[in-house]
Amino acid sequence: MALEPESARNWRKQAQFDYIGPFVKAWAAFNAWFRELSGEWQDARGIEYVCSRDNLVKNTACPLLRGNSERAADFKSKIGALHNCLEAYDLNKRDRDGNISPIKFTSVCISRWDGAPVRFESRGIHYQVIKQNGSWISTIRGQNGNETFRFEQQEWDLAIFEASARFRRLTGNKGPFMRQTYLRANPRPIVNLLEGEAAPIEAGNIVFRCSPEDLFTGLITTIYDMRNCLLHGELSPNERALRCYDPAFWILREFLDFADA
Repeated sequence: MALEPESARNWRKQAQFDYIGPFVKAWAAFNAWFRELSGEWQDARGIEYVCSRDNLVKNTACPLLRGNSERAADFKSKIGALHNCLEAYDLNKRDRDGNISPIKFTSVCISRWDGAPVRFESRGIHYQVIKQNGSWISTIRGQNGNETFRFEQQEWDLAIFEASARFRRLTGNKGPFMRQTYLRANPRPIVNLLEGEAAPIEAGNIVFRCSPEDLFTGLITTIYDMRNCLLHGELSPNERALRCYDPAFWILREFLDFADA
């Protein structure tokens, strides 16, 4: 006897693979590992530790990203599959200010400004961006040391900086040089890991143009953003969105195997 349409729909829903459960469990295991390794209880600091220090996961993953073995090709193919899923569906993340941005390898933060003043000098003219007492202060000083430009902001924001009347009045090379200095002070610089001058890293049908270390950092950052999207209630539960968590799960399984070597 044929199934009624409603019954068919219910069974089809039950037949779909659960991508989320395995991902959450694998992330929990990875999270516990890097907390124990780093001694950090804040996820961001623990992830920074894993990405910047020698450890079993990083020291196993990066040679595979450089390599051409069958094992390396299999690992990289999972990264390519994750990229394809993220390109096919927009998973989004929300920052502390409520700004929404996509989770993609073409738009990922792999480094943070260290807080030191950013300076540039050309023909005796000094450009500087510094964060002081909670304000971003951008200045230009002439050859005699006198300040000829000053702009203060509560938040780093390139659009507001460039739209300001003071910046737009800069002449000659002063505008481009000041902008260049300002960009170097970006607290969360966004990069495209598929563009650059580095040797290509072939990941399935995708070619990354970044260092293995940057790809490793971008990979962990991307998976962490996916974790936040899921656990913070921002994920839209449809098939294409959920499918993104399949390759992410298998990559986490690889990380756990690396850590257990």
